[in-house]
Amino acid sequence: MVFVAENDHGKRLGFATLSHETHFTGEHQAYINELATSDVAEGRGVGTALIQACEQWAREQGYRILALSTGAANGRALGFYHHLGFRDEDVKLVKLLTESDSDNPNRQT
Repeated sequence: MVFVAENDHGKRLGFATLSHETHFTGEHQAYINELATSDVAEGRGVGTALIQACEQWAREQGYRILALSTGAANGRALGFYHHLGFRDEDVKLVKLLTESDSDNPNRQT
């Protein structure tokens, strides 16, 4: 599903995309893949309106869970999502691999 926010003149201000996923509990959920607004639209309620459209669509599909991901260092986005009722659920850990890792005797090949 794709939602597009436009102004009264038809200029695109933002978009959101959703898909179907399975929560780790096995319950089906709606997942916001992307949410973006133009610089002009930031702070004007466009992101909130897009999230509300996503929530309404998810409810109409019978989902109880609406999920999304954002960068751990993206404090602005985290604050926005928390303000809208999203809560932290899990943490994704990553490790940047370098050539020096090849000298690691514990590395599996």
